[in-house]
Amino acid sequence: MKVLSICGGLETGYLALQELGIPVEEYHTYEIFAPAIELSKKHFPNIVHHGDVIEQISHSSKVLIWLWLALAARVYRLFGKKIKMYVLV
Repeated sequence: MKVLSICGGLETGYLALQELGIPVEEYHTYEIFAPAIELSKKHFPNIVHHGDVIEQISHSSKVLIWLWLALAARVYRLFGKKIKMYVLV
């Protein structure tokens, strides 16, 4: 599996994939928080870090990302507590 993580923080998504036994061929991430980058590099040295996602995407993509985030927030507000959804931020 090839993975693109946006704002992955400590890259717990990678850890989750490992725990589930899902093989990861490539794992790319966009993250700017230096302590998170340092820690994820220590634990997962094969992750490819790309820096700031906002600097890499076009205006139209930024609009789509904001719409997706707004939708995700709305879904969580409506259903998150009912289905015990956990959000890793």
